[in-house]
Amino acid sequence: MSFATQNGATQNTPERQRRPEDRTNLLPVTVRLLESANEAAKIGDGELRFHGSETSPNILLLLAQVEAVHAQQKNMAEFTVCDGTGSLRVRFFATDGEAQEKALQSFSTGSWVKLFGQFRSAPTAHFSVSMLRPVKSADEISHHMIEVAHSALKCWQHNGYSGTDPTTPAPKVKPGEPEKTTEPWTPEKPTAEAHMEVDMEAAKMATETVVPLEGSALRSAVLELMKAKAEEDDVGYSIPEVCSILQKKSKVTSSAVEKMMHDLVDEGELFNSTDDEHFSLLV
Repeated sequence: MSFATQNGATQNTPERQRRPEDRTNLLPVTVRLLESANEAAKIGDGELRFHGSETSPNILLLLAQVEAVHAQQKNMAEFTVCDGTGSLRVRFFATDGEAQEKALQSFSTGSWVKLFGQFRSAPTAHFSVSMLRPVKSADEISHHMIEVAHSALKCWQHNGYSGTDPTTPAPKVKPGEPEKTTEPWTPEKPTAEAHMEVDMEAAKMATETVVPLEGSALRSAVLELMKAKAEEDDVGYSIPEVCSILQKKSKVTSSAVEKMMHDLVDEGELFNSTDDEHFSLLV
């Protein structure tokens, strides 16, 4: 839905001076727009103005849903509407024959209606309807909201408004609080203590994964140990002494050592030296 100004004003050039009598014939609005304009009128001279205009429009167009019907007779109706931006009281008096009387009976609670009229602030804020039409399609609702935005833009341009592109505001900083700066993140370098903890953990894991001495490996370790002892004396080692020495470097059980020592005696590699508990290498 388009709108125009009276007196044939079709050009919008800097040379053309706006005249106080220029008025918008028809202006699509929302309930929220009406409420904002009414608040501004209370502070000013009482005249309803929209989008920086110096004068109020002749006709306002409001499209909304009927929330509640308070009175509905043959020649008058009073009801409340809501368009998603707010709710507003509406009054409609049929003064123009049968067509308006039919329009009075054409809506009910939940119906969407198209209202032509004026906003009135007395005795209470309400929309005074001069013409009512039922909305026949949901497309009319979307189209009306587009027309509201389009009309607002045209009015601002006509009234000499020069806007700037919207920008994101800077974050607020409290007094005395240092301004936060964004710095690239860099990973922390590991300290000497961290390296030490890693090394100890690795050593612990290595110890836990040592394979116990057994079989040929245990036989070689026992013979090597007994050979070194035989170069010192003929007494040799007892089984607990062999276990103690081997367990310092390897994981070995006393039962495995004891069995290996007796097996080596049977093989003729070792013999009992001073008593049954000491063994020495048979050279």
